[in-house]
Amino acid sequence: MTFNAARSIHTHRPLFYLGKIPMDATNTLVALHALTALIVTFGSGWAAATWFNELVYSAAALKEFRVWTVLTYPFVHGIDLWFAIGLYFFWRFGGEVENLLGTRKFIRLYAALSALPALGLFVLSPLVGDLPLVGEGSVHFAIFVGFALIYPSAPMWFNIQVKWFVLLIVGVQTLQYLGYKSWGNLAALWLSILTAFTLLHLHGVRSCHFITDWIQAKLNIKIVTKSKRPRSQKRNSVPSIVRNKEIDAILDKISATGFQSLTPEERAILDESSSRYSNRKK
Repeated sequence: MTFNAARSIHTHRPLFYLGKIPMDATNTLVALHALTALIVTFGSGWAAATWFNELVYSAAALKEFRVWTVLTYPFVHGIDLWFAIGLYFFWRFGGEVENLLGTRKFIRLYAALSALPALGLFVLSPLVGDLPLVGEGSVHFAIFVGFALIYPSAPMWFNIQVKWFVLLIVGVQTLQYLGYKSWGNLAALWLSILTAFTLLHLHGVRSCHFITDWIQAKLNIKIVTKSKRPRSQKRNSVPSIVRNKEIDAILDKISATGFQSLTPEERAILDESSSRYSNRKK
């Protein structure tokens, strides 16, 4: 992979500092996962450790009004090699997603990727059964899918683009769950993917809009109609087009080589565009 391990914090401020280490949302979540993994692993013999069962999601738990479980289940896990590898990948790819969205939106994304698939499984439980959710795997994989949607052409091992890597993993897992008729796991996988896609689509990620535009074209559906501009806006159309081309070029550069490759001037243009978009929404 060509991404630099030293992530940038130009697009967001750390939540706090741990010594000289800036603790943004990604670093804070990594620390929380490491801490809870140590408690679960070394506290498994304690009588008090059984309260971790109260943090695991299941349809039965929601029926008993333990609504907090839709947010707490990702933090119930032990320590093993796969946990360590997965946590490192979350740190790398989650950090890039946070760079684009900013810290607050990334925290909301993480919470939504935890809660919405769990609520979807609750609705589908009469069909797929009561599948408990425990551990961070599904949430962190959805973050990885989000990274692939944001930077689809980013190279990974052997210069394979990340979009093909994700499609391979999703395809293999889907076939595996279909073969074993594991409907609950299949639903959990695709609910996580659809949640990541939908949320990033709402954030304006271009590849998500490209996919929906392609679907609309194939199905001959028109969802969005263009409204006519007032005459007063036509005078400013040429500068707007120039700036949009600059932003498109910057986004293409991020997709190809990552956020770290941007120059300070390009980051300033991106920040200005983001601020203008936020003010327009308000």
